[in-house]
Amino acid sequence: ALHISALSVFGVLGRIGLKLLFGPDILGVTGPDSALATDLPANALASFAAGILTHAHVRARMTERTHEHLILGLGTGLLGSLSTFASWNYQVITMFARGSVASAITSLIVGTEIALFSFAMGGHVGDMVRSLTERRSESGAENESLREESEPRDEFQRKTEDTLEIEEEAALDVMSWSDRQNLCFAAAALVCVWIPFIPAVILDDNPTRREYWLTVLVGPFGSLCRWWLSRFNGAHAWIPFGTFSANIIATVGDAILGTAQILADAEVDRYLTAIMTGFFGDLSTVSTWVGEISKLVPRHRQYLYTMGTLIIAQVVGLAIYGPPYWLWRPVHCFNHFFLSAFVATAGAIGNIYIPWELLSLHRLSGWRFMALPTGRKDDENTANFHMLHQSRPICCAQSLRLARPPSAATAADPSCSPFDTFATPSFVP
Repeated sequence: ALHISALSVFGVLGRIGLKLLFGPDILGVTGPDSALATDLPANALASFAAGILTHAHVRARMTERTHEHLILGLGTGLLGSLSTFASWNYQVITMFARGSVASAITSLIVGTEIALFSFAMGGHVGDMVRSLTERRSESGAENESLREESEPRDEFQRKTEDTLEIEEEAALDVMSWSDRQNLCFAAAALVCVWIPFIPAVILDDNPTRREYWLTVLVGPFGSLCRWWLSRFNGAHAWIPFGTFSANIIATVGDAILGTAQILADAEVDRYLTAIMTGFFGDLSTVSTWVGEISKLVPRHRQYLYTMGTLIIAQVVGLAIYGPPYWLWRPVHCFNHFFLSAFVATAGAIGNIYIPWELLSLHRLSGWRFMALPTGRKDDENTANFHMLHQSRPICCAQSLRLARPPSAATAADPSCSPFDTFATPSFVP
């Protein structure tokens, strides 16, 4: 558990770094609305490394030279946290909800194929390592046989070496002292790596960095939950039920918190994002998922496991996230004389309660108003109204901004917004 927790910190940091590197702000390869998901580079890299690590020859060589707990930490902690199934599928769910069906389906296909291809390439690298090792072993065996022929050992030397080999085997059977050393090392690494992020969350004034530090703090708990669920992988005849449950539970958790983000202000939104990226991102995994797919026989089980996991995650996630998104989404145009007159009178009088059904409207006949989420800067939302309107639905717990109809010159220019030309009163219902 200590190895998994300590190495999962590096996995979360690597996933955040790759997301920023390939995101729209730097390289511009991936994006939230692109068929290339923001977590695609991290999933590809983790799957490639998992293909090398799970290769039979590489695994055997590492078992001889390193402790088994370290190997578990590398696979479950580092690579399992570097890749994420839930964050990728949640992004696809939001794309389905916004109507970007083609991009969403393409993202599922491309993400799955690239992860499987990366895992296969890692296996090919493992084959190369095996061939190189075998050649070196053959040359070493030839040199050893020549040396033994030229320098024959006496009987006493043979007995001494045989005794030493027996003692070494007995020492390997009793690994108590080595286990203690390994445990102390893992505990020290966890303290040195994980603990410093606690004061970083408290003292850092930058909200974006504070979100990243909180993501790293909650990430190891998701890895430990995934490791605990892995004991159920043998519960079914051929379905890895533990990994399947972890991916579905994490996707459902992202969908629930994503629904809560619709009503959340800026500060709460960052905390929810940190939990989604950290805990549920680490709870799910792509590297283990594609490794299990590659090992299933016969081949039709690979397709059943792959399609079943993706379809169940999308259907359940969209059933949770979709209805709130569609119901709270503002109506673009609604014309009714009496309703317009009521809203205009309420805005003129002042602080009057307006039913939330009216707040979901964007345009009334002759009058325009827009709803702004509480807790966000008014000028920032005004400047980015169209982007906000397309990316997030508007709900009832909001303030209302009322503006008079634009003049003839303003109406002739579609690029000019009435909020740019009129000083409008505002009130909170």
